[in-house]
Amino acid sequence: MTSVERKKKIGVALFGVGRAGTIHIKNLAASPRVDLRWIVEEDTKKVTPILEQLYLYDTQVISTKDISNVWNDEKTDAIVVCVPTLLHEAIVLKGLDARKAIFVEKPIAVKLKDARECYIKAAKVGKPLFCAFNRRFDPSIRKLRQRVQNGEIGQIRCIKSTARDGSFPPVEYLKISGGFYHDCAIHDIDLILWILGEKPISVFAQGHAFNDATKAMNDVDQAAIVLKFPSGVLATIDLNREAVYGYDQRLEVLGSKGMMQSQNRIEAPLTRHNEEGELLDPIFPSFVERYSQSYCDEMDHFLDAVEGKTDKLDVTMEDTLCTSWIADLCEKSMHQGKVIPFTMPQF
Repeated sequence: MTSVERKKKIGVALFGVGRAGTIHIKNLAASPRVDLRWIVEEDTKKVTPILEQLYLYDTQVISTKDISNVWNDEKTDAIVVCVPTLLHEAIVLKGLDARKAIFVEKPIAVKLKDARECYIKAAKVGKPLFCAFNRRFDPSIRKLRQRVQNGEIGQIRCIKSTARDGSFPPVEYLKISGGFYHDCAIHDIDLILWILGEKPISVFAQGHAFNDATKAMNDVDQAAIVLKFPSGVLATIDLNREAVYGYDQRLEVLGSKGMMQSQNRIEAPLTRHNEEGELLDPIFPSFVERYSQSYCDEMDHFLDAVEGKTDKLDVTMEDTLCTSWIADLCEKSMHQGKVIPFTMPQF
């Protein structure tokens, strides 16, 4: 008879059961190395059906007035932050004070200097601080980057990214989203910098609001971005809040020896033929389905860091600050109607 040594599970508290929080709850519940000890959510009643569905009978649900229970719980090793953007920084800092590892949806803080201070504090207390740019963990995109960096398509000439939501997001979400460039464009900016391994020298953006709700918020729901890099590479990003045919996510890199693409995905890649011609099933309707694997893989990467299996996080402070700053410059470029030179601010 053989037996295995019982390993300590990672105690986790999750803050916020919104769009991202619902995804992370399911992935944490499915992980054999996680003990989901706490869920912090103001609307505690909406959490009950989720707990029942996932058999999370030992997970405690509390509101923020009882948040000290999380900070004082020695069995809680990490927190996952999925609350509205304006609340991120305060929870991150409190978590670090309590010596918890931090997984936080982007951005870490509204202001760059505040996000930087969070990273500095994490380094001082010796705990991982991971900003979740989940698309880096998509298997097809990771493979594309690896093969591009291995030189399979030669010298890179241009890179194009298309990102269009399927259905138009709820207005209540848009009010807390941080704006189109920080909510949507930031993912594409991050991917392009990550794939190329360089920062741009200039930023240009144009946008327009077709939806009345977007106009009322002084935001846009369509944008085009051009980034120029020191190597001569031109990057273009095509963004839209709505595409009636599904969640459109495509990435293309052109090099001197060829081209590489990451295409849209469909649930069942079947082709039908009839009198109307060749028919394909639609692409996935939202980010939940399209990036389901990347959400799992990014959480596994964070858990590896918590357990000390890796001391290098895939998303660094420099990555986070640079990407956020470029999103700021996109807004500035759009409002001023001109190309903005890229330089990182001095802190």
